[in-house]
Amino acid sequence: MWRTHFNGVLYVPEQGRHVLESLRLGGPIRFTEELERLSTLGSSWASAVLGYIALVPGPDRKRNTDRAIELCRNHAHAGDSYAQFVYAWALVFAGESNLAYETMKKAMLSGFPPATLDFTTFLWNTADTKQRYPLLALKALRNADRVGHKAALQWRCFFYRSGRVGIVRRPIGYLLAPIGWLRYLVAMWRDPFSCRVFVFQAKVIAPFIRQEPRPSFLQAFAHNFREARTRGR
Repeated sequence: MWRTHFNGVLYVPEQGRHVLESLRLGGPIRFTEELERLSTLGSSWASAVLGYIALVPGPDRKRNTDRAIELCRNHAHAGDSYAQFVYAWALVFAGESNLAYETMKKAMLSGFPPATLDFTTFLWNTADTKQRYPLLALKALRNADRVGHKAALQWRCFFYRSGRVGIVRRPIGYLLAPIGWLRYLVAMWRDPFSCRVFVFQAKVIAPFIRQEPRPSFLQAFAHNFREARTRGR
């Protein structure tokens, strides 16, 4: 269902996994309607999911930052870590970088795996002529390791390969990178709705929910096979 309908990973907590049945039976429209219903009833995680989807550029390639903030602000202020995570990214796109940093820090301190990873991203992207923040980002990455985020090794390899945390670490980054990718891909394939594989995809420009379902691997293989036979006649 994830590969068919979504352009990326999505965190759905265990208590909300029933919405995946709506996705299976009714597709993305039914899935979104169920999230809207739950959000209206006060569900913090459903509001966070909708907020995340709003932050991914739509068909017009624009992020609906205002909607994401509206959906997540109250839940974030109430201490929900998922809502804080999405709210922090919404604040980034709204130009509120200081508040975004503090909000992501709160989500990180609560142990929310995606926040432990992206807090290091916030630190890494902070300009500092003395290179203090890259080293702080590397130190903060231990939190992502501790809570078991499957992309932590990828981030570590990226930091090492940049050379900003020491030239000695650079070859180690290249050496471990394939292991980091494999570790993450296996975990994502096993459960693409887990918080331990969920990352905010800031560079994605396609709508998160696909307009047309992507064919399964077997369907794509069968289609290509038929096309090849047709051309061979």
